[in-house]
Amino acid sequence: MKVWVVVFSLSLFVQVTVVQGQLKSGWCLDYGGTLGKSARIGMSLFVQDQRLKGSYFYNAHLTDIPLRERYTASRDILLTENGPRGETRGTFQLHFAESDSHFKSSEPLQTEVLNGTWTSADGKRTYPVHLQMEQNCPAPGKSRYAVAGASNDEIVEKNAQAFYSALLAGDREKAARFVSYPSTIFSNGNQKVIKNASDCLKVYSQIFSPTFAMEIAAGVLHHMFANAQGIMIADGKVWFDETCKAKHFNNETRAQ
Repeated sequence: MKVWVVVFSLSLFVQVTVVQGQLKSGWCLDYGGTLGKSARIGMSLFVQDQRLKGSYFYNAHLTDIPLRERYTASRDILLTENGPRGETRGTFQLHFAESDSHFKSSEPLQTEVLNGTWTSADGKRTYPVHLQMEQNCPAPGKSRYAVAGASNDEIVEKNAQAFYSALLAGDREKAARFVSYPSTIFSNGNQKVIKNASDCLKVYSQIFSPTFAMEIAAGVLHHMFANAQGIMIADGKVWFDETCKAKHFNNETRAQ
């Protein structure tokens, strides 16, 4: 009896699905919001050919934490936080929300809001995350503040933080040293020029009222907004020059 053995040549095809995400190639966006009940964080996401890059920081520390990222669906991203030795410390699972109570729109939101969770590597801690888009940002490795004429991002943020710390500590003389003169303030609805540190100290209490100081305190001295006019914090309450010395103070609400 003859036994016929038929061998089939099988060609296996592996289909790779490329997820078309909400963020388009070349986009870099900054987000700000909360992790857990009260921890304020900022996050930057950059896309190149649908590959995500990013980092996040806590407002209390201002140190970038690298993230490894990928899309799991067009509106869903998975971000892995790694330690200095490459160990996983936590994972963000975030969704680009279609709607949000802060936005009144008849059309679905696109990239304005990210909602989700952060979970520790051991799975024992999970916290809610809510982020809103704040501004465009430069691609990783490019200067954030060059558009304002700054040559060194590190010096910019160091000076801004020195001014901020002195102001909140009540150190008038030190705060005045981190003001660029001539500077401008508002007095009774009119713009006024401050020529030097001596003049600044004479009207210091007028400029930095408790209310204005609290508004400045809400500013974040990392990944600040910048354009050709300068660098700003706290929704424009303070504008810095290219060295990040305070140049303009919007210290009166009616002058906004």
